[in-house]
Amino acid sequence: MPFTTSVRSSTPAASAPEETPVPHEAAPDTQPSPAKETAGPPTRQPLSRLSRLLPPLLAPASGLLLAAAFPPFHTNGGTAWLALIPLFWLIRRSAPGRAARLGLAAGAAFWIATLCWFPAIIKNNGPWFLVLIGWAGLAAACGTFWALFAAASARAWRWAGD
Repeated sequence: MPFTTSVRSSTPAASAPEETPVPHEAAPDTQPSPAKETAGPPTRQPLSRLSRLLPPLLAPASGLLLAAAFPPFHTNGGTAWLALIPLFWLIRRSAPGRAARLGLAAGAAFWIATLCWFPAIIKNNGPWFLVLIGWAGLAAACGTFWALFAAASARAWRWAGD
């Protein structure tokens, strides 16, 4: 159905202006098209639940897989070669800040698992809360090196034009 617009005719001032409807088609640019993008900042695609949960779960899993290649676990040496692949995959597709957080998670998981001798301090009458604080603190401190590596790697991938 075409739209109608009122047009006023110009007649002498003695008579009142007269309105007559004039049919016309809507101009193609006046109605927004769903195919056209609107001006403004680009919108982000909604992430699926799996794509939001996968990186925070995959990064510590990578650290734990690497820890499995070291004592006291002593799995076959093949895990050491494959353990860091998920972490490197995440780092390559992340911004440097997010890569640093993922690297910290992987590093902390690795160091918590490999510093498994810390609970032996509790058996030797060490205060358990200080032992746990020291265990977590040392794991986090060592994990920061992983975080720095991850951030630098992510920045290098961006610089290289991934």
